[in-house]
Amino acid sequence: MIRKVILITESPFSQRDHKRFGINILKKNNFEIEIWDITRIIHPDYNLLPRDSFSGNGLMIFDSKRDVSDNMSKLDRNCTMCINLNNNWLDRLWLFRFYSKYKIKYAMMALGIIPQENIDKNVRNKSLLRELSLFKISYSNIKTALRNRLGLLIPFFYFGVSPAVLLLASGKLSEDYYYYPRDRNTEVLWLHALDYDLYLEENNKPFLPDMSGNAVFLDDNVPYHPEEVLFGNDDYPVTAEMYFTNINKFLDYIEKEQNLKVVIAAHPTSDYSDKPGSFGNRKIIYGNTIGCVRSAKFVISHSSTALNYAVLYRKPVIFIYTNEMTKQRGTVFDDNFSSWFGKRPINIDLPYSIDWKQELTVDENKYKLYQNAFIKKSNTKEEHIWQTVANRLSTMQEDKS
Repeated sequence: MIRKVILITESPFSQRDHKRFGINILKKNNFEIEIWDITRIIHPDYNLLPRDSFSGNGLMIFDSKRDVSDNMSKLDRNCTMCINLNNNWLDRLWLFRFYSKYKIKYAMMALGIIPQENIDKNVRNKSLLRELSLFKISYSNIKTALRNRLGLLIPFFYFGVSPAVLLLASGKLSEDYYYYPRDRNTEVLWLHALDYDLYLEENNKPFLPDMSGNAVFLDDNVPYHPEEVLFGNDDYPVTAEMYFTNINKFLDYIEKEQNLKVVIAAHPTSDYSDKPGSFGNRKIIYGNTIGCVRSAKFVISHSSTALNYAVLYRKPVIFIYTNEMTKQRGTVFDDNFSSWFGKRPINIDLPYSIDWKQELTVDENKYKLYQNAFIKKSNTKEEHIWQTVANRLSTMQEDKS
């Protein structure tokens, strides 16, 4: 039976992560929990910490692959489950080879998938130049693109990688969202998106008075997002001055046209305390995006994963982008998001005139399709993700081999 759960993270752990990855729930189910932070190994120059940084018991920060190997070699393989919070195993072969070497059970996680070009199914039909066009051209990114293609052509076990024991899945598309190292013995545990846990909790809370009759903009922390550092994007194309000028001009237009206020739901990585006036005089709410969306009249967004809340609460969504964002890594996501809602994103650098009837219409069928594809399959449990995981791990038999 599994008694220890180790979460493997490639970015500094936060208090928000502590909650959404169910640490307290797993502990209440008598699991010993450790968090292995390998950020310094993967991104040695990354030194940004989240505003709600976690530093509690069980956190282990690694500086070298040897340290990871030494600690993994001491684990009880019959009683330990490692859960990878990132799926890019082809770039982390050393880690997955350690699992194989020490016969450690591990799980892959697909609980935060978003509309994008499906790596597993579409990469064969996508030119290498097209794939690289989404990223800054560098030796590292060229190597990653080539490795992704190689991984699709060569079975994972030829890389010295054993299959995952579990795949933690959410919406219907999550099972084939990525090329996971799995075989017919890998169990798919159908859960739901991480956001759905908050949805289950939110329905018992009061509506936010600040949002009554107003709209919400889902901040993506676009000019300052720490992931751009993680991806080595030193010449990030989105400038704060131009971005906020265009955003505020558009939000002014929204407020005038609809006779309401736009409230900003800050991204979890955002901190505008030292950047006053970024959104003009608009109210910025931290740590309660779901409450903002639930209470809002409609939602304005780029390509935020928080759109899950708009889908669950059936809120109209207006998709926007800027010229600078078209040069940004992964901007292809914007069209993929909006197309699921039967819409096109609005370029707010160009003259715009909004068809309010179209933009504020909720197509129930499209919202249901999105929910089933990315958030939660129908007929799955209305239960906290990590309670379901705990229930399954507690019944997992020991490996006698």
